[in-house]
Parts: sequence; structure tokens; C-alpha cells
Amino acid sequence: MKKHQNKPLVKEEYPGVFVDVWYQELEHLAGQHVWIEDTVYKVIEDQEANTEFSLDNAELICNNVKLYKDENKALETIGEPGIGDTYISDNKLYSITTDDSEDFPDDGFLIVASVHERFYRAAIDCAESVKLFHPDAHITVFVDNEDWIKPSDYEKADWIVTWGVPNHIRAKLWALGRTPYKGKTCYLDADMLCQHEDIANVFDELPENLDLLFTKIRPYNAKITKLSNTEEMTMHCGMFVYRNNPQTIKLMNSWYGEYVKQQDPDHDIGTYPNECRKWDTFTMWKLLTYSDHGVFWDESLHIRWNFINGHLDSELEGEEIVMWHYSIPSHEIHLKK
Repeated sequence: MKKHQNKPLVKEEYPGVFVDVWYQELEHLAGQHVWIEDTVYKVIEDQEANTEFSLDNAELICNNVKLYKDENKALETIGEPGIGDTYISDNKLYSITTDDSEDFPDDGFLIVASVHERFYRAAIDCAESVKLFHPDAHITVFVDNEDWIKPSDYEKADWIVTWGVPNHIRAKLWALGRTPYKGKTCYLDADMLCQHEDIANVFDELPENLDLLFTKIRPYNAKITKLSNTEEMTMHCGMFVYRNNPQTIKLMNSWYGEYVKQQDPDHDIGTYPNECRKWDTFTMWKLLTYSDHGVFWDESLHIRWNFINGHLDSELEGEEIVMWHYSIPSHEIHLKK
């Protein structure tokens, strides 16, 4: 695979096809293309106004399609689309790819760094450590500042993406739904280092009946897990494996949007502790607990895959650490070079 920073290629999908947003109060004609619930369909037979959308009268054309621009300004749209996105702009269907996207394997690793250069250097160190134990690993790094990239970084990460990456402390949430891997993705926090060759087998840890797999937070080594007398967030969001399918990608995209809303002091988070507001784990917990997402998930991934500084060695149960999760000292984050 070529080692370079990939530039986006915008391609019109199905040239000449006009895609309408589905409105139940309007009549729809046979052959008309419509967008509803992130999916584009072709209407099979004429359908009268004020009748519900029916899969029996629709042919699926393309799923996981986002709405970017429409003449109806009241509709909810996405921000700037990123690499890997398929989207509708003024009733035309587009995708953003790269010149070597066909070379991507089904499975790969995703690391994200933003806001501070120290995070990016940690991300490259993480990538290098994975390659050390698994030379054939495919690794994508998302970063919001192109100036931080050194030529040698492309020997450690196969693909470094800057286009569209937001300058946001939780840019990882934006990037997760834009994974270039069509099979399984292993997300790694930047402040992790690989210590074992079993990293090559991490994708086998996600069973066929699951879409998303976490390790479990250890309350003795966490800022907060208990939310109420009956509720506790225990899925660790610093490392996980997920499947690229419509429901999981939709969940990942919701994660970023909901987190941004959560930061608004006026946004109601119920009776939960206000300190939860800053944690993206709290956002994911709410989505998994209270939204109708259709994602099958678990938090049974062995601790060796995400062994956090401060965990008890006894929890390894004789197994060796695969990924060690440390914390970057705060003075290094803000250190000026």
C-alpha cells in the first residue's frame, strides 16, 4: 500500500439520479428515488400521499447515506462530510473516497489525535508499537493538524487523515463512523502501547453475534462509574472492536452529536452527576441504555486487551498484556517546543 497522506476524491454516485427526501404527505411515483432514515430507495409502484413508507414498495439502492445540503433548511444535516462518507447534497448522491481506497483490507486499527501535538506523537508511537508486534497490521490515524505530520510517520501508519477532522477534544467520536474498514475496526486510544503479538488476533475477539465489544471499567481505577443506586456505566470506551454495519455506524455518528450537546450547560442530563457531562463514556452509556439502536454489544473483552495503568495484575489471570493503556502527563500535553 502507498504510504502517503490521502487527499479526498468526491464522486457522484448514480449520475443523473435525483434523490428526494421522503415526505409522507406527498405523492411518490414509480421510479422515484427517495431518502429516508439514512437510506436511499427506489419506489416500485406509485404511492398515494399520506401513506406510510413501505419496504414492500421500495428497492434499496444505498444505505448509510447522510444529508448534507437540502433546500429545506429545517431538516437536520451533517457538517462537512469526511472521507468514507456517502451523502446527499442538493438532491444528488456523492461519496468521498481516496485514490487507494480499493486497497484497504476488511479489518484495521483506528487511532485519533486532536487539539494537542503530544496526543498525535502518542498516536504515532501507538501505531509503531502495533506494527512492531504485527507488521501486517493496517493502521489509520486521524489528526486535525497537518503540520504535525513527519515523513517518517508514514512508516508507522498506513493512512494519515487530516481532511475534515474537527479541532475538538473528542474528535475520536467524529472519526469512528468514518472508519475506512468495511469489516471490523479496532479503536485504540492514542495513549496505548502494544506489548504482545496476539494483537494480530484482536479481530477474532468480536464474535459473529455481536457488533461492538468493550472491556469493562474497573471502578477502583476509574473517576466515576456509579450514576445512581441502580445504574452504572462500565463499558470502557478507550479501546473496543466494532463492526461496520448500518446500525453500528449510526450509533457511532450519534455518539459525537450527543456528546457535543451534552457539553452545553443548559442541556438536561437528568438527575445524573454533573461531572458526568465531560465523559464520552456517559454519552455512550446513555445511547446503549436508552436509545433504540439495534446494536448487539458486550463488555466481556478480556482485560489484557486494554490493561490500564493502575489495574491489578491479578486481573490478568495469568495472561499477558496485549495493549497497555497509560496516561500522558498533563505537563507534557501543554509543553511548548
